[in-house]
Amino acid sequence: MPEKRKFVRFSANIKVEWTIPSPFPPPAKGVTDKIKDLSRGGVCLHVDKKLNTGKTIQLKINLPTGKEVNLKGKIVRVSDLTQSLKEQPVYEIGIEFQEMDNDDRETLEKFIFEELSPR
Repeated sequence: MPEKRKFVRFSANIKVEWTIPSPFPPPAKGVTDKIKDLSRGGVCLHVDKKLNTGKTIQLKINLPTGKEVNLKGKIVRVSDLTQSLKEQPVYEIGIEFQEMDNDDRETLEKFIFEELSPR
């Protein structure tokens, strides 16, 4: 099966704060450091709440370099990774980046190129 992704993905251990804006009910929020992978075009992370595809999500990615990247994305995939009813829920969500200012894009791309890509 041919690869559909536009960008190479890299494993990373990075703290991400996320919010799904919504006037009612209150917005969903969370923090995770369980990123499966990161690329110039998106991120895949593990969260403890079931989120819906198609929703806009705001991300604040706290890079290990001390810099922060803020952006909006769209949830394009959700998979339930929970193994049993006794286990805390775990969902893997795929997010496609939608809106990011040029400085944040440059910071993210520099981090991926300099810190994550194999040399």
